[in-house]
Amino acid sequence: LELPADLMRAVEVAKATEAFHAELRARERRMLRDLGASLQLLEDRAEIPTRSAPLLASAPDKKSFDTNTSTCSATSTGPVVTGIKIVEDDRFAVYQDSTVHATDPVSTQNVQMMLDYYRDYGESIITDYFDGISDVNEDDRVDIFITPIVEEGVAAFVWSGDFFDKSSCAQSNEAEIVYFAKSQIDDLDDDKFQALPTLVHEVKHVSSLYKSIRRYYASGGLDDYHPDWIEEGGAEIAGEMSSRKAWATLSGGPAVGDMANRQHKLNTGITKENYGILMRWARTIYYMYSQPNGVVVTPTGAHASHSIYGSGWHFHRWLGDAYGNASTAYADAAFFESQNDSLSTSGVAGILDLTGKNWTQLMEEYAAAVMYNGTGAPQPTRAFTTHDFVSGLTELLTSQPEGSYPYPVNLSGSATTCAFSSGTYSGSIGASGIRVHDFTSNGTGVGMEVAVTMTGGRVVVVRLN
Repeated sequence: LELPADLMRAVEVAKATEAFHAELRARERRMLRDLGASLQLLEDRAEIPTRSAPLLASAPDKKSFDTNTSTCSATSTGPVVTGIKIVEDDRFAVYQDSTVHATDPVSTQNVQMMLDYYRDYGESIITDYFDGISDVNEDDRVDIFITPIVEEGVAAFVWSGDFFDKSSCAQSNEAEIVYFAKSQIDDLDDDKFQALPTLVHEVKHVSSLYKSIRRYYASGGLDDYHPDWIEEGGAEIAGEMSSRKAWATLSGGPAVGDMANRQHKLNTGITKENYGILMRWARTIYYMYSQPNGVVVTPTGAHASHSIYGSGWHFHRWLGDAYGNASTAYADAAFFESQNDSLSTSGVAGILDLTGKNWTQLMEEYAAAVMYNGTGAPQPTRAFTTHDFVSGLTELLTSQPEGSYPYPVNLSGSATTCAFSSGTYSGSIGASGIRVHDFTSNGTGVGMEVAVTMTGGRVVVVRLN
């Protein structure tokens, strides 16, 4: 499978970022478990109703950043580096490592493009879908630190150690910070727009990670961060919805809440407004086409580009459509706001609370929604309502997968279905994985007999007349 070059780079960066984030979240969980009550979470000053509201002071021209994001300890092992302010507005202060800035300054025009995108399309999504962000240092801003500590190939990250008091975590910068790769910002020169929805994605982490730590202390250490596929799936919703809002401003783009399809892409081409959608469509192909696949993990043996960014977004998009009434513009905000709340249960248990279903029921509904999508048949009650994947994913890749979404395993070439015939289709399946088969009768005979042998799992049959 091969994407257009600019989208292929986006998929590769997302894969590397996923792996880095998983490692980072694991370190954060160990940090909470090992240090627990000795860590002093900074108060969210944005929630204090008596807080004064003076005119916003300018961010300092230089700022020190402790770049040790491994764990909290009593003393800092640094290094502490100086950031030079590049640009600021009333949402962000953007700094670049001073050493790098001296020889390779980041484009202020590109940085401003990121801030403008967030202002126009991202801020309302973070506010409405995730109940905004904390403000532990009362500066009303998130710092963006453009720094080489972001590993090669990784887009950006947020470290929750920055939310703790420096007296209990010497490495803390005591601020909301997004650590950003300069290469992502440089890509904007070549119309590779991944940095735009990535900023919204990362600010969602600012929101959810702070709330996760509050959840930890409120539960007495029994509950904390969402599992990675939920944490990233929700952040992908943030990026997607910013892109949907932006795409709706283009002539020929779909309105927010409408069913986005291939024709909308053909109407507008690849733009900074819809780039965040096309990235998620591309990752959907790699997730769904892969055998084995899985929603909650990337199983052993999966396609190299299978990612919980793809599966986590796809499943959460279905939750927003099926349980959040997303066909009404932005109506699914309440669902995701509840999931993100520090008073809600994390993980699968939180999803079950919101839907009133057990996990088996949800997976059966999800599988049916996947198989009905784009068929033209009457849709199930819990259907995808905002993306026509059969249409949208068509010809998105330069080298097409066999068949079409959801990529039945019994098809080859460009076939979209298979006649009733004798055959055996075997293979492995991941946790929460899906293997789809598609058959069409020629109208004769009395039907077909299907034998299924598996260890665990469920069989979902969708009958179309």
